[in-house]
Amino acid sequence: MFFSILGEAKYFLFDMAAFKPDFNNKHIAQLGYAMLFGISSYLLGFVQFKVPGLSGVATDFREIPLLISLFYLKNPLYLIVECVFTTMNTAPNGSYLANFLMHFISLIVGYYYYSIVYRKNYNYYIQGLLWVILTLIYYGVFLAPAIIIVNMVSGISQEPSFWVNYLDVMFTARFEMVSSSFVTSIFLIQFQIRRSLEKHKKNLESDVKERTAELAHANAELKTMNDNLDQLVKKRTQKVHEQYDQMLKYANLNSHEVRAPLSRMQGLMSIIIEEPDMQSKMELIEKLKISSEELDAIVIQMNQILESELIKGKKKV
Repeated sequence: MFFSILGEAKYFLFDMAAFKPDFNNKHIAQLGYAMLFGISSYLLGFVQFKVPGLSGVATDFREIPLLISLFYLKNPLYLIVECVFTTMNTAPNGSYLANFLMHFISLIVGYYYYSIVYRKNYNYYIQGLLWVILTLIYYGVFLAPAIIIVNMVSGISQEPSFWVNYLDVMFTARFEMVSSSFVTSIFLIQFQIRRSLEKHKKNLESDVKERTAELAHANAELKTMNDNLDQLVKKRTQKVHEQYDQMLKYANLNSHEVRAPLSRMQGLMSIIIEEPDMQSKMELIEKLKISSEELDAIVIQMNQILESELIKGKKKV
């Protein structure tokens, strides 16, 4: 029966590790945690084991949620809320104030103990072992003596010896101490592993966002380069077409405009060489002069076109 209840409590509390109040205000979230663990402590307080020799005193599982809450709370003042809830389960003949104070003082010590252990950044399993030690101190140094003193002062305990009462309480609470140590230490280990994984996940997401931004920037630069390259290719293609058109013009001038006077000049030269009559030669030479002037005009025209194209090319560059 005991281990069955302990198992159910363990799985219930492990499921709480994934619980995160969805509040934007961190103070409201912390208050939500405090109320959650306080109510859990109140409910688990009904799972009781009577302490022999001390009427009205019992051990229970209420300490487990209180100890686990130390992993979540960022401000020790919220422990007051928890202690109020767990005090509601005080025995009818017990002291509410004493119950509140012994839990609050013990949890304050545990809170700062955990803060020190967490800052040391120990291995998960070392933290779990240190937490077992804290749990034993929590029971042996704070809770058990507080219970005994309160009951001796109020007259609930009939045994006058503090040490006899202490040994009886510690012996009876051994199951509670073992279960609380086991559950809370295992919870702490998986809690720290979960926290480490979440931190790693955030770092990974940050790296992915950074790499994505870099990739987007590189893609934008590449797109700009491609656009510029396309424009450059278009310009070069247009220039090639223009040069090709110009070559066609030159070819046309060469094949028609230049070849015509040049052919006439060659024909006239052949006739002049063979013509015996001087008068006829002079007439042919006059015609040769006309053809040469025509050829010269065509060459000048070609030079002008070439110079004009060179000037256009320089302006485009």
